[in-house]
Amino acid sequence: MAISERERRLLLVTVLVAVPGVLYIAWSLLSQPGEASSEFSAVTTERFEDLFAKIRNVETQKNRNRQLGAKLGNPAGAFIKEIEVSKFMAEIEQVAGRGGIQIKNWSPSINKRAKPIPTLELKLTIECPFDRLIAFLRELRGSKYYCQPTTLKAGLKDPNRPELDVSLTLTTYLIDSQPEPAGPVPAIVRSEG
Repeated sequence: MAISERERRLLLVTVLVAVPGVLYIAWSLLSQPGEASSEFSAVTTERFEDLFAKIRNVETQKNRNRQLGAKLGNPAGAFIKEIEVSKFMAEIEQVAGRGGIQIKNWSPSINKRAKPIPTLELKLTIECPFDRLIAFLRELRGSKYYCQPTTLKAGLKDPNRPELDVSLTLTTYLIDSQPEPAGPVPAIVRSEG
């Protein structure tokens, strides 16, 4: 396939126009490194600072979790996420079942205003003898999730029998929940359009 004289001229004109154009664009980009690179480096620096701040926050949270776990007597336990409430309740039910305790009533409630971490309070009503209640509380310390009894009220169900009627509140901490401010509830603004 031969190239005609007309095609050669078009190719030569294209090269003569394109090469200086490309060189001009390259030179203009390289000759102004101060503006473009400083904007790029400022954005990059800001992103890295944000990344390092997030890493520091995660490390701080991990240390706080370890200290809280040690304080609660369950350093191997885990905090639950707000969406894992049913898993926590299933764990408590398994612990109760292993101890031969009958749970009569459940009542979970999330308290996002608790300090320093939002909490889940699980109110239980159970029936059991005293020795099984003690074994249940002991077993809770080694359960999968951090939890601690915060209230406990026990009374005899029948004075002639050793069965106790117990009201118990277990508290665990929600790791991924954000605390709500203590102020008034913000109004919901709806845009119409």
